[in-house]
Amino acid sequence: ELSPIPEQEIVTDFRRIRLFPRSAVPYNVQSFPSTHTVPPEQIWVITGGVNLLIDGVEGLEMVDMSADRIIIWTDGRNTQNFNSEIRQSKETPFEIYLEGNIEIRQGTYFLKANRAFYDAREERAVMLDAELKTRLPELGEDIRVRASQIRQLSKGAYLAQNAWATGSQFGKPGYKIQSSDVFIEDRYTTPWLGSGSAELDPITGQPMPEKRAWLTSSNNTFEIGNVPLFYLPYVSSPAEDIYFPITGLRFGNDRIFGFQVETEWDMFKLLGLERPEGTKWEGQVDYYSYRGVGIGQSGNYQGANLFGFDNIFSGNAEAFYIHDSGTDNLGLDRRDLVPSTKDRYFLNHQHRQTSPFGMTLSSEAGLFSDRNFQQEYFQSDFNNRKDVETLLHLKQQQDNWSWSVIGRTKLNGYENTTDWLPKADLFLLGEPLFGNLVNWTSHSSVGYGKLKPGSAPYNPQQDVFTPLPFIADSQGLVAMTRNQLEAPFNLGPVILTPYVMGEAAYWEQGLQQQQIDRLYGSAGLRGSIMAERIFPDVYNPYFNLNGLAHKMVLEADYSFSDASENLSGIAQYNEFDDNAQEMFRERLVINTFGGVLPPQFDPRFYAVRTGAGRGVTDPYYELVDDQQVLRMAWRHRLQTKTGPPDRMRTKDWMTLDLEASYFPDADRDNFGEDFDIEIGIT
Repeated sequence: ELSPIPEQEIVTDFRRIRLFPRSAVPYNVQSFPSTHTVPPEQIWVITGGVNLLIDGVEGLEMVDMSADRIIIWTDGRNTQNFNSEIRQSKETPFEIYLEGNIEIRQGTYFLKANRAFYDAREERAVMLDAELKTRLPELGEDIRVRASQIRQLSKGAYLAQNAWATGSQFGKPGYKIQSSDVFIEDRYTTPWLGSGSAELDPITGQPMPEKRAWLTSSNNTFEIGNVPLFYLPYVSSPAEDIYFPITGLRFGNDRIFGFQVETEWDMFKLLGLERPEGTKWEGQVDYYSYRGVGIGQSGNYQGANLFGFDNIFSGNAEAFYIHDSGTDNLGLDRRDLVPSTKDRYFLNHQHRQTSPFGMTLSSEAGLFSDRNFQQEYFQSDFNNRKDVETLLHLKQQQDNWSWSVIGRTKLNGYENTTDWLPKADLFLLGEPLFGNLVNWTSHSSVGYGKLKPGSAPYNPQQDVFTPLPFIADSQGLVAMTRNQLEAPFNLGPVILTPYVMGEAAYWEQGLQQQQIDRLYGSAGLRGSIMAERIFPDVYNPYFNLNGLAHKMVLEADYSFSDASENLSGIAQYNEFDDNAQEMFRERLVINTFGGVLPPQFDPRFYAVRTGAGRGVTDPYYELVDDQQVLRMAWRHRLQTKTGPPDRMRTKDWMTLDLEASYFPDADRDNFGEDFDIEIGIT
């Protein structure tokens, strides 16, 4: 008779404990049972320095402990005799008390303490007079948390009390954040839709979560040395962003805003939010003693594969608000302007997205509370940045051709802006014909434009204003096609290019709401010759010179142009200046010329004289008229190399442009002056 073979118990979740001497000196072990507990426990007291390793449990990273002395409590029913390697179920109690030069390693965390208690079954611990370190790949260094007590609440979660945190590796750090409580934990984040390529789960096909060390603290004081600088009741952020959430601080004082305190804050850190890759979000709180308190925010983002599609994108957004209790000071004749509203603000958002096949999508939206707000509070942006607009623009470019469609509307009533509902453009650049003897360039455009003059200032007696003469309340179909043929050839070192260009344009409404058809033609010859000399031995670190090249170009362009309609009746649907220049001109007519603008100072006539609208692709094609002119230029470039040795690039170190224009019919084309001369130096 065969007796059944007893089934062997299969243990899948087990714990393995191994003990080693901490040094070359063997450790000492005392082993005895404890009968005062249920179930009974086996106690081991180990002295002389010991290194203890715990591993084997699925999902548990190895715990590596070292101490001068340890005491171990475990279930005495199955473990009575001491062994340097023990295997037991993960549910078996196993508690450890450590004392003296304690070092504990688990995953990316490294801890030191004088005394500690660790419960292996619950994965919890208490450490006294302790320090925690964790390696941050993003910073390439450790983050340190020092505390009177550190508690491990669970795997990868620690609470430090009466603690400070720093990124400094010095024993006594030069800077730190002192906190009553610091909570460190591992968080798993899934990349957002626009973060680009991410590692995918082979089973689900979804992005794999990424582990990050996260730090949350309360009652925080930022200290340099032992001097407290800032206090914040709550901070929560990735551990690599341990620094205080204030990112900018500026003090000032002037006659316009009074005493000023301007601050910028990292909003992700301040609110304890996870920062998506490629994003930045800052808050702004400002105090102006003459004006009030302003609040705002700004941010930007960039990434790839938005919503799962193949693309690269970027964007930014801004907002600001202040309840303004003061008046505007915008210059000599506008010292005390009362704003049209005390609630002043602006909103602005820009987005750009590039997709395959040369597709680009751009969108913008912007709104200001009143005419002078940007000039007063953000003067640099007003003078130097592009105008804030509201539009949607789609473009495709392939090789030498492109097309685009734009829709645009005006939200700020004081602007001289055309609403395009919509407008389409088609470009073809340098298409070779007849075996490369002739190049053809073309630009065609059609759209429905709605042009309306900007509104007058709130207080025109102080803020003088005259509408621009070339902006009218006009709307309707606007269409144009412009084509040019060029036949370049070399005559020795000289490049000569005869050309002919023709245009047909239509405006449903001009300045007097009349229909306008215009035919325009231009023919001419341009030429250029270039010479250069290289000085490779020129080097001067003070002037940032690393070699020097002098390049010189002589240019000449003679053209004869004729238009069937003169410029005076055509409304300017395509603006050629931004708001800063237009607002200046709206005041210039009265405060400089007494109400009547002399024609030689009309910006459109100046643009015609300089040829601003003659090019096939020039966006403001209105700016042409009858003209005969010879343009000459002598251009100099001093160039050097800059950048790292393996990626050096050429840049202009100094430029000099000498230009002159000769008008054979000076009375018609240049107010009786035969020559115009311009000199440019940079």
